[in-house]
Amino acid sequence: MGFIERLFGRDWQDPQLQGRGVAAPAATASKTDKPTSDHSIAVQQALTAYWEGVGDSDPDPINYLVNPAFENVPRWPGTRQAFRVVRTNATVILSSDGLSDPDPTSEILAPGAGCEIYLETADLLKTGHQGIMDSWQFRALENMAGNIALAGDIKGPLRRYGVLSTELSVEAPSQLLSDNGTLGALIGMPVPNRPRGFRTTIGDVDMIAMTVITAAELAEIVDGGASARESVARRRIDSGTGHLSVE
Repeated sequence: MGFIERLFGRDWQDPQLQGRGVAAPAATASKTDKPTSDHSIAVQQALTAYWEGVGDSDPDPINYLVNPAFENVPRWPGTRQAFRVVRTNATVILSSDGLSDPDPTSEILAPGAGCEIYLETADLLKTGHQGIMDSWQFRALENMAGNIALAGDIKGPLRRYGVLSTELSVEAPSQLLSDNGTLGALIGMPVPNRPRGFRTTIGDVDMIAMTVITAAELAEIVDGGASARESVARRRIDSGTGHLSVE
């Protein structure tokens, strides 16, 4: 899959990665944690304001009974790991909510991974809270958020390479899966008429689209590399499908 595969390596849900320590982002760990709660609240408020400009957020976020940070999954920069559901007139958006929280163990005060990742689809438009939690789209986004937390940085590769591609080991409709049983996605597709992110007092936060693609598009990218990925992205833009995930 090219650079994105080299960046993330294997999926964090790969059994061979279970139990492996998660490297902290580039910042150096501090001897004493800095107070970051005020900045965390400010980032969360800015994130809420961003989504209020796009659609209506469901009142209840998707949370965990037990914080995944205490389980065998990649640690997000802060202690909060959640997702929000945003509804527009024509789509539902599932977004990570916490990747941009500042890391209390870092000497550098910054908005965590500097991004949030989201998936937008018309497929879940009439789906309620529990149905969304049980959906394959949510599992795919949850998996991708874990990969970003594990990698520590995705903004740099996006700046250097533009739209990226990846394969995820998640359950999804069989017609979307590769011969190896993986789900393909583009990361960082442009979204027209929507801000690319927002600014906070401790740094910028990018809002990054994750676009689930067809098995045929994934096969084309696997065979053709970067040029094929660019072709797939361009065709989606030209067709009007753009960043929207397949149904």
